[in-house]
Amino acid sequence: MDNARQNQHKVNIRKKLSVFLLCLFLSVTMWLFIKLTRDYTVDFHFTIEYRHYPKNLVLTETPDSTLSVGVNAKGFELISARYLHGSHHLLVDFKDVHIHHNQGGYHAHIATSQLMQQISQALPASRNIAYISPDTLTLHFTEAARKKVAVKLNLKASFRKQFQLYDRVQIKPDSIYVTASRAVLDTLRFIETRQISRSNLDENQRFRSALILPLKPGQLRISRDSIEIFIPVEKYTEATLTVPVIPQQTSTKLAVKTFPDKCAITCLVPLRDFRSVDADLFSVIVTIDPINIPGSKKLKLKLVKSPERVKVLKIVPDEVEFIILK
Repeated sequence: MDNARQNQHKVNIRKKLSVFLLCLFLSVTMWLFIKLTRDYTVDFHFTIEYRHYPKNLVLTETPDSTLSVGVNAKGFELISARYLHGSHHLLVDFKDVHIHHNQGGYHAHIATSQLMQQISQALPASRNIAYISPDTLTLHFTEAARKKVAVKLNLKASFRKQFQLYDRVQIKPDSIYVTASRAVLDTLRFIETRQISRSNLDENQRFRSALILPLKPGQLRISRDSIEIFIPVEKYTEATLTVPVIPQQTSTKLAVKTFPDKCAITCLVPLRDFRSVDADLFSVIVTIDPINIPGSKKLKLKLVKSPERVKVLKIVPDEVEFIILK
């Protein structure tokens, strides 16, 4: 009997909870319906994109890039317009804009009411536009100049164990043409790539990277927007070579002998060049000046020649004793 009463009690609770949730759902639905059928004024923000800038002119300042439109409409229409209907994106084409020239320079004045057709496509049919801000887009231009500048590579690269950069990183092209005002070009020294990161490299890399504009497109234009990058990667192996130590005395009257007269150079050699690397490609010297002979009778070795792509790790010994033979 107790179990039966408990089960019946649970059933009654579930029924009451179901009724409560149904009533709550209906109440919220009615409340939302009432709210969404009312009139509201809401700001819509439109992004402005400018195209086909005049070839012989550049902007002297950053133009307005956002347009605010106050719209009065029903709540559900505003929600539809904001999230479901149209794109909040406006296009200004300078092919359709008249640019005036006077003593103050070049100017263009665009009434934002001219963009009404584009704005209407993103708004509810029963909309009532309360305002547009700003009501006029004003742009100032100056005559354009052209200059060739270098491309600066922003690259961080790491390699797998035993792999290294085989040669310098190549970029094509290594310079581009920039169009901007003369004042901008006078201070512009290079155009940078985007930050590039490559890790654990164990083979050659070839890819493209976009360039970063230091100003807005209307203020500065570049002859190309990306470059090609090549990172030559090679496996390296360790090698040790025995190289003679060559005394370099400042006086021809001196005869000098070093102890030892050879040293061991440990280096990393590209695997593809391993067979072609020998001791003749290295040169190690000591310089002896009879006027300033060191009291310790030891001289530091100096590596003055080595193959271009070989990375010297150490020289043993790094200093030698010497005697002067008269």
